[in-house]
Order: sequence, then C-alpha cells, then structure tokens
Amino acid sequence: MRPLRNNVALVLEDETLDGSLVLPQRYTKSNDAMRVLLVGPAVKDLVIGDIVQKPAMIKAAEKRNVLEDLTVEISGVKCVIVEDEDVHFVLRDCLDDYVEEAGDISKCFGGGD
Repeated sequence: MRPLRNNVALVLEDETLDGSLVLPQRYTKSNDAMRVLLVGPAVKDLVIGDIVQKPAMIKAAEKRNVLEDLTVEISGVKCVIVEDEDVHFVLRDCLDDYVEEAGDISKCFGGGD
C-alpha cells in the first residue's frame, strides 16, 4: 500500500462512535478549518481538536473528489481512509491502530504541497 498524501480522512462506519480530529503538523495553524457536509442540510466548520458526533455521518468536504479508498478493519469496526483534495484530518480513535497496521503515520502526510 502506498503512503497516503496530505489529504486524509478516516471515517468510522459505526454511527455510535465519536472521534477527535487531528491534523498533520503542517496544518496546525489556528485558522485551519474545513467545512464538512453532515447528514441532512447541516454544514459544520471543523478545527483542530473538534469532537465529531457520529463521524460516520460526515459525508464530504465542500468539494468531493475521492481519489482512493482504503479499508482497515480495527477491533471489528470498519474504517475507511479516503483521500480527498479538501479533507485534511484523521479520527484519533483509529489513529493508533492504523499506525500499528500500516507503519509510521507521518508517512501518510509526506510529500506534496
């Protein structure tokens, strides 16, 4: 599996779980935010440290251009890692397990501007 580039989202399919958003260090300026489309008409601006209720309900960033989907099974919960040109976050709930499965998470955020 090739390393993912800067734009990574980890979405849990289990709608009962929460997740903390984390961004790669290069995206940790205080004004970093992104808009995601939730189920229904609601749109929320997300920033570092936000808690997402029912992260499976996150559908997309403002522009949806999925380049590749990778599925990781973690503790019986299916996680889908999605590359999208406007998505720059991962859900902390799966981060440690993903690192264990795929190696150093920093590789996921290497290369490209």
